[in-house]
Amino acid sequence: MKTLVKNRKFHCLLWIYTKNFQESGETNFAIKRFNQENRLGMIHFKGIDWKYILKNNITVIHFGDFKYSSLQILLMSKIFYKFKLYLHGQGGYKKRITAKIIYISSLMICDGYICYNKFCAESLKDKMPKFLHKKIKT
Repeated sequence: MKTLVKNRKFHCLLWIYTKNFQESGETNFAIKRFNQENRLGMIHFKGIDWKYILKNNITVIHFGDFKYSSLQILLMSKIFYKFKLYLHGQGGYKKRITAKIIYISSLMICDGYICYNKFCAESLKDKMPKFLHKKIKT
């Protein structure tokens, strides 16, 4: 994963999920907090500066949950803008064919998928075509 962090500026976008969350102060990330709202079965972050993200060539690591409109916007934007986009999570554990198609399409568009552990990575590789295996990391 050294190529992921080499010479890149990271911004950590957090949604406020608990009142007890404390920052350690030991990161080199620019941290910005967002509230979220649920609308029409989707989860939306309020206040994201999309223009800044898309124009400044930053690296975005977004959890691979397709209920979030931010992920869908980033995937569509990746086609037109040059920024790094990585998904992270457990991998495609849903068994429906539509979920598999969404994961394959998303992995083709983004720069990689960072799995929580080796088991998740192997499980995701089992569901993906061989040409996408190199994008799956732990």
